[in-house]
Amino acid sequence: MDYSCFNYELKGHVAHVILSRGKEFNTMTKAFWSELPHLIDDIANNGDARVILLSAQGKHFCAGMDLANFSEGEIKKDRIDANLGRKMKPLTGLLKIFNTPSAVLKKLECL
Repeated sequence: MDYSCFNYELKGHVAHVILSRGKEFNTMTKAFWSELPHLIDDIANNGDARVILLSAQGKHFCAGMDLANFSEGEIKKDRIDANLGRKMKPLTGLLKIFNTPSAVLKKLECL
């Protein structure tokens, strides 16, 4: 699968995932949220990666959610996607793990 928001390469047992929309500050668009689970599944199904290294092109790692996702016609102001919380739960847990100092040290020791 070709990704519009990510570049991906596997070197040894390290899967390097690169946010590739640096000119747009790597904002998280609908395509980002659509592609990310497919990319992670591809990495998991390959079976060779032992670690995922996440980096970004451009000046900023990520500017957050692309506000265009919330424009009129895309998502109604009075309606929230009921599945959003369910979709975000695995990523939220992953981010909590990566934000602990011991996880950072373990990541560095593995590289």
